Amino acid sequence: MQGLLKLLFIKEVYLVVKEIVKTAVETKMTCRSVSPIISGGEYCYACGLMMRILGAGQELIQSAVSQPDVPSMQAAVKPFLESERERIQGEARYERLINLLLQSKADDKLTEETLELFDMGLKGN
Repeated sequence: MQGLLKLLFIKEVYLVVKEIVKTAVETKMTCRSVSPIISGGEYCYACGLMMRILGAGQELIQSAVSQPDVPSMQAAVKPFLESERERIQGEARYERLINLLLQSKADDKLTEETLELFDMGLKGN
């Protein structure tokens, strides 16, 4: 019974962490001062969100999520993000988001949890 309670607690904590990451990215999109992406989780959520906003194709999405770490994911999506910058000019939130993604220094490995955050952003959850 104690093991089950511990598992439920961990699951609840993870749900809270996902909401914190989502809120952090959304805040950074609207904040006047620059606040860099600091974790792989933030990067993955933001990247998935931007892929949805820009209508990225399945091939690019698959390439992004098949990378071993955030720097590799960043390299995989960078040409697409740079090519789409002009399309979102005037949309300050999205301009900030692209800049955050392009300037991120997050160096984390991609894990099941961070890829779930990517999927959350991609689906708009």
